[in-house]
Amino acid sequence: MDTFNQDPKNEVLYYQESKNQLYMTRKIGSYVICSHYKLNGEWNEVKVKVYENQLFSVIMEVKSRLFYSLLFKMIGGLEGE
Repeated sequence: MDTFNQDPKNEVLYYQESKNQLYMTRKIGSYVICSHYKLNGEWNEVKVKVYENQLFSVIMEVKSRLFYSLLFKMIGGLEGE
């Protein structure tokens, strides 16, 4: 729900300690896209917050950015139908 209320140009990063997993979400029109990333090693909320910028950089490397850009455009196109 937090992501739905965010600026559509913002990706939001969440962390679930019980699954040791990151979730990157982004609002596109009336949809929210969520990508799941399993973390290796021991992580907690504090460590995720400290490395948040680096985690975004890794997730959104050039290849991923192109994929997400295409996906966002496709879903945005669905909004017009």
